[in-house]
This record gives sequence, structure tokens and C-alpha cells, in this order.
Amino acid sequence: MNKKRFWKIFIIVFVIAFVANIMTAYFWSRAFPDSSWSWDVSTTTAGMLALIIAYVQRHDDNK
Repeated sequence: MNKKRFWKIFIIVFVIAFVANIMTAYFWSRAFPDSSWSWDVSTTTAGMLALIIAYVQRHDDNK
């Protein structure tokens, strides 16, 4: 994998994970405003990264 492609994939994964964290935390606070529980956004990050990396690996294997 060349450097340009690596950084492109890295930035895409970072942006998607960052947006997923923000949106999940926002919707959790809107859905449960009086809850003492807070959403663990690291779970969302792990899930999104796993899906993205799996997709990229599968896509590369099909070439």
C-alpha cells in the first residue's frame, strides 16, 4: 500500500469514527436526557472501525 492511499484510508476511517462518536453521544443524550448512564462512545468507534477495516480488506482481496 502506498503512502497516499494509506493516508486517504486513515483520514476516511478517522472522520467516520469521529462523526459516529458525536452522533451517538448526541442521540443518546436526546433519547435519555435524565439518565445517569452515559453512552460509551468507544464501543461505537470500535464497531465502526471493525466494519470499515473488514470492508477494505474484503475489497482488496477481491482485486
